[in-house]
Formats: sequence, structure tokens, C-alpha cells
Amino acid sequence: MRLYAQTGSLRFLQFLSDVGLIAWCYAWYWIAGKVYNAIQMFAVPAEKTAETASTLSTSLGNAAENVGGVPMVGDAIRTPFDGLASGIGSITAYSQQLIDMIAVAALVLAGIVLIVPVIFYLSKWLPWRLRFIAQSGHAKALMAADDSPKLFALRAIAHAPLKDLQKISADPIKAWMDDDPAVVTQLAALELGRDGLKMPKDKAAAGATKKEKKAKAKDSADEAELR
Repeated sequence: MRLYAQTGSLRFLQFLSDVGLIAWCYAWYWIAGKVYNAIQMFAVPAEKTAETASTLSTSLGNAAENVGGVPMVGDAIRTPFDGLASGIGSITAYSQQLIDMIAVAALVLAGIVLIVPVIFYLSKWLPWRLRFIAQSGHAKALMAADDSPKLFALRAIAHAPLKDLQKISADPIKAWMDDDPAVVTQLAALELGRDGLKMPKDKAAAGATKKEKKAKAKDSADEAELR
């Protein structure tokens, strides 16, 4: 499985997109952290209220314990203190609930701020990267065939820009039908290059050997005609 292209331009774009993904995720993680901290600031008053109410409730509870020890009238005197301590304890509980709600809201909003942009980037990046991996895998499998350069050369004739074909041969169809090794190899390399791949060295060498053999066969045929 090939993760990066063999040609410089596409490989650079792939590397740039991968670095961009990391930078994009980090940037939105940082922004999400700022959003979380900003929302958590709304919990500061509730935290102070809860702390003050808790302290006051504890103090009233201690006072109730102290006055409750007074003979004869202790129970009657401590009743109002117990009621106040209970009421202020309720304020503490409500404040804590508000703190928890703000914490949940901060976490949810920060998660949305982080996840939505990351999913958007991945929706563009992931199919493109997976498509290259699949395409390079198929190309590698097909390249194992003996006449694979002819297959990729034919694809080049069908899909490559006309100006690129003209640079290789004035009549690429005829060259392909005549099995011209040089033209076939160049066309195959062109098609592979469009997918960020290079012609395997053994296939390029085989094309060069085939060209030499055809040249020798032609020379032999010319000599035979002269005789």
C-alpha cells in the first residue's frame, strides 16, 4: 500500500494536505478551548454563590448546635437556625446545578466548534487520499502483467491531454498499434505520472530491450532485401 505519490508535485500536495490536516485540527482545538473557557466564565458567579452559601450554611449549622445545648429552650432556639441553614443549603445545591449545566453547555459547544470543521476537512481530504491509495494499488497489480505498458499507454491515449500526446508522438494510435516500444513506454509513463506513479525500472528496461531488438530485426530485414 502506497501512501504518497512517487512524483514530486503530487507528493508535495499530499504532504501539504497532511500537514494542513494537523494544523487545521490543532487550530480548531485551540479555538474550542477558548470557547470552553469563555463559557465557563459564566459559572464563576454561581461558584462564588455556592461557596458563600456553603460557608454560611455551615456557620448556621454550628450556631444551631451551640444554642441547642441551652437547657430547657435549646430546641426552640435552634429551630430557626436549622431552617436558615437548610434554606441556604438549597441555594448551594441550586448553584451547583447551575455550575454543572454551564459545564455541560461549554463542553457541548466546544465539541461542536471542534468537530464540525474537522469533519468538513476530512470530507475533502479522506476520499482524495483513499482514492490515490486504491488507484496506486490497482496500478501496481496491473503492472505485473507482461504487456501492462500497452494497457497504460492505451489509457493515456484515451485520457491524457492532446498536447501531452503530441509531445510523445505525432501519431500515437499508429505507434501503439505498431507496438513502438519507445512510444508505448512514454505513453505508459505519462498515464502513471497522472496518478503520481513512475514506470517500474524493469518495465522501462524491457521497453528499451524490445526497442533494440526491433531495431536489429529491421536492420537484418534491410540487409536481406539488399542481398
